Parts: sequence; structure tokens; C-alpha cells
Amino acid sequence: MRAAHTSGPIAVVVSGLLIDNQGHHLAMSETTREYLDTCWELVDELLNAVRFVLIGSEVLALTFKPQYVEVDLIAIPLVLLLALSASAFPSRCFSCSKGLRIVSR
Repeated sequence: MRAAHTSGPIAVVVSGLLIDNQGHHLAMSETTREYLDTCWELVDELLNAVRFVLIGSEVLALTFKPQYVEVDLIAIPLVLLLALSASAFPSRCFSCSKGLRIVSR
């Protein structure tokens, strides 16, 4: 990895995505794919629920101070905009690459 000047963990994630992209279509039946996708959707929903419960419990622990209202009114839209851009950019990149195929030798 040092010769290529890349990160080892990033290389592992990228290779996993490439292998999964091929294995998802070649190594599994349609029924297996449906069950696997449903399972990961359930895991995603459960983790999102846990995340929002933790965020909600943290909000309950905070004390409201009027002098921070201006900062809050700036920070909330800024964070939402950054979250949108952080999810929209990779989503757009992956939707453009649907036609790419990895050719094995």
C-alpha cells in the first residue's frame, strides 16, 4: 500500500465493494438476494432507531440557554446542509457507475 500511496482500510473497503458487486449477482439466487437485502434493511432501520434514541436522550440532558439561540439557528441548517451533501455526493457517484463492469482475467 505504501508504494501506491493509498490507505489500507480504504483499499479493503473498495475491494469489498467490488467483490460484493459481482458476487451479489453471480453467486446468489434471487431468493437469497431478497433475504439478504431484507436483513440488511432491518439492521439499518434498527441502528437508525438506536441512533435517534441516543440523540434524543442527549437532547433531554442539555440545558437551554437563551444566549445560544443565534448559534443554534445557524448551526442546525448548516449541519443539515452538510449531511445532505455528504450523502448526496456518494449517492450520485454510485448511481453513475451502474454501467461499470469489472472484468476478471
